[in-house]
This record gives sequence, structure tokens and C-alpha cells, in this order.
Amino acid sequence: MDIPPGQYLVFRCSGPLPGAVIEGWRAVWAFFERPDALRRAYTVDFEAYREPERVEIWIAVRETV
Repeated sequence: MDIPPGQYLVFRCSGPLPGAVIEGWRAVWAFFERPDALRRAYTVDFEAYREPERVEIWIAVRETV
């Protein structure tokens, strides 16, 4: 899989699956609802399963200047 370069915000989740991933996505949505949050790029988002109960959710964000 080729992941394009850019800025990503990483949300780390741990615990039994799929519950940990569901809670992780809830954290993503809550974060981006904040008025002061970075802006999503809507280009590439992906989940990286590191261990049986550890997942990272990578969200592409717009470049900051």
C-alpha cells in the first residue's frame, strides 16, 4: 500500500476489538467538531493494526503554514 506524504494526525486506541476502534473513531469525530481543530484534508485516512489490541487511526490534515 502506498500512502501519500503529508501531515497526519494519529489517534491511538487500545483494548478489545472492535470496541477500541469504534471508540477511536468517536474520538476522531469529536476532535474535528471543535472550532479550533485542525482541518481534515479528506484525502487519506487509514487504520494501522499494530498488535492484537492496539490500533492507530491516521487522519490526513491540511498543511499548516
